[in-house]
Amino acid sequence: MAYPTVVINAAGTDTAASGAGPATALSGSAAATATSTTVTITDAGVDLSAVLKDGSAALWVATASGRRWSAIINITGSVGSWTVTIGNAYTVTASGLAWAIGGKRATCMGSLQLFKDLIGGWTVDIQSGETLTASIVINTVAVAGLPTIIKSSTYSGVWGTQPVLQTATVGVCGLNCDGDNTIVQGLSFKCTVAAGSVTEANSGIVAFTRHSLNVTINQCIFDGWKYGINNNNGTYFGITRLNVSDCEIKNSVSNGMDGQYDNSTVSGSYIHDNSGVGQTINSGAGGVAFLANNVYARNKLGGISGGLHVSACNCSFDTNGASTTTAGQGGGIQGGSTTTSLLLRNCIFWNNQANNGTVTSQGVYSSVLDSMIMIDCAFGGPGQTWKVNGSSGAGAELIQNYATIGTITLTGNPFKSSGDYGLNTAPGAGAACAGKGAITVAASATTGRPDLGAMQTAGGTVSTRIRYRIGDRSH
Repeated sequence: MAYPTVVINAAGTDTAASGAGPATALSGSAAATATSTTVTITDAGVDLSAVLKDGSAALWVATASGRRWSAIINITGSVGSWTVTIGNAYTVTASGLAWAIGGKRATCMGSLQLFKDLIGGWTVDIQSGETLTASIVINTVAVAGLPTIIKSSTYSGVWGTQPVLQTATVGVCGLNCDGDNTIVQGLSFKCTVAAGSVTEANSGIVAFTRHSLNVTINQCIFDGWKYGINNNNGTYFGITRLNVSDCEIKNSVSNGMDGQYDNSTVSGSYIHDNSGVGQTINSGAGGVAFLANNVYARNKLGGISGGLHVSACNCSFDTNGASTTTAGQGGGIQGGSTTTSLLLRNCIFWNNQANNGTVTSQGVYSSVLDSMIMIDCAFGGPGQTWKVNGSSGAGAELIQNYATIGTITLTGNPFKSSGDYGLNTAPGAGAACAGKGAITVAASATTGRPDLGAMQTAGGTVSTRIRYRIGDRSH
């Protein structure tokens, strides 16, 4: 069975198109619905005989309440008397209603009920940016094994060309993900509410009313929100099995990613210039995070904070926590009081600061750890050390089990610039990180050692470096 792809494009219409079906919309004003899975359409001169009946076309009916969208699975009758069988029943009995099949919808704002009506397997293709004055709410009806996809087909991989969904309205989020099994791809979410007025509801992605499961966010930008991705700061709900890849999260009024109920993965992402922590991770039972090839840069209260079990591989931490004046905050990575295990592999820490009563220079800071393994990591600038500091005083090592292998001390900034986290070629800096990473045992007899940090090179040597920048897929 096929499923609808609803197209939203500024060239469409919110009153005479469903967005899925024939390229040219069919519409009218004589639909009759009942609390069943059939709709009668009696408009004169309307021919529905060519509409596909495999589930790929969607019928939109302007009901006064409840469901407005449903997939078409059969059509019988003739002109002036059509019976449309739909996949999900409407919840009202009414006649003389506007209806449409196919074409393009004009806006998300004019199609808010669409997101509430989504079924697993449906896709919403957002091709134009717009200003949101109300939150987009997803209440997906689950279908086993089928996600709901919110994406843009107009984004081709050139960073910064994603359609922008933005708001200047207090309390409006980018996407309220109250449904399970959702993929969000190739969109930009922006908040322009003044920092002094922004609320927690002004989050790029958040779950307002229930815990969500299985949410994947790929190649999206979050700019200027209270939290770019709000994974339950206490007021709202959490997302279990949250997967974030190749995203940019910046300029948040508080934390870039805020997590309190997650088992999350974050990879290939650029989390920078947020006024709080780049990413917080729950220190409770759900605080398991796997982080790979991320850059955490210039986040005022630190790069990463908290987490029960945290694994960070090939991540770069640059100038995080440098402005913090609050004790117990900051650093490249700051473990929580209940952090149990920390794995660091092939990471770079440059110029990070933690506040341990007085501002100190630490790449990794934690109050207690049961175990830590740190393999082939580099520390430089003021943040050239790792420490675990307990109540017994600065420098008290409270790790029960720890191992460090191949630690590198940098004498210079290893990065090309504050906006390009590829390695430079300076001795003791970028050159000291090239080809010095740990490799998987026996994975290959010919593969050389990878670079440290998020930006990899060809063959692990500076001379053959590929120019690669987060968000830019060109080489």
